[in-house]
Amino acid sequence: MKRILILTLIVAVIISAAAVMANNSFNYSEDEIAENSLHAFFGEKDQAVKYVGTGKNHYGEYYQFSTECGGNYYVDAGTYTVSRAEFPFEWSETNTVKISLEDAEQNAYNFIKEKSSLSGIDKSDLIDSSLLNHGSYKEYKFVFRDVKDGVLLFNSAIVSVNPYSGDIISYVSVDKNLEISLAPEISEEKAIEIATNQFDNIRIVKKDAKIIVDYPDGTEQKLLWLVVIEGEPDNYILRGGSVIIDALSGEVYLKSSFK
Repeated sequence: MKRILILTLIVAVIISAAAVMANNSFNYSEDEIAENSLHAFFGEKDQAVKYVGTGKNHYGEYYQFSTECGGNYYVDAGTYTVSRAEFPFEWSETNTVKISLEDAEQNAYNFIKEKSSLSGIDKSDLIDSSLLNHGSYKEYKFVFRDVKDGVLLFNSAIVSVNPYSGDIISYVSVDKNLEISLAPEISEEKAIEIATNQFDNIRIVKKDAKIIVDYPDGTEQKLLWLVVIEGEPDNYILRGGSVIIDALSGEVYLKSSFK
């Protein structure tokens, strides 16, 4: 009986090791593993890609690839998932709006559920949707952000949709584990007071405050208040702006005035 138990444990260890090694059973280099992940991302629309190199931002390191038709793709070096995609498109075809906002939103959501590793994102996590006019082209933009206990987490996806064809123009996703407590020490009222004090002689007509998780210094995850203050116009100039405040200490990380 003891020998059977030992053999069972050995088999279990071998199976576990095989699972870990499966992705690299052919001794692929790291950039080759990233490229294989990109081909899986393309699926039936697979195409030849060119390895451009590596890079780093405050989300982490990535592998960059391009295609002959003008696409650019970025694979996260930690998870080997496609964190950013810029698909080729004809600018002239985007100036005519044929797809409704609702249909474009559904396309964006379907793309996230099919291609993204953000399993927690749902339709209710859409926090912004708009049709943007850049002059030479238009695009629908949709921002989805994961929410927990009323806090907007860092995990998010931004999808741009072609208003003429409904195709995806670009996609960016961020998927980070939660590393901090979601309990603020600065109240909403105090955060609004701090934000209001950033603008001289402002008469508030509208205010909004949300708790978010972000990386204000680019390295450390923090719990923050995002406060938007709108004041009465002065000589037809809109007063106020947005302020990002540490939800534990009250430190102001960023002030962005309306222009």
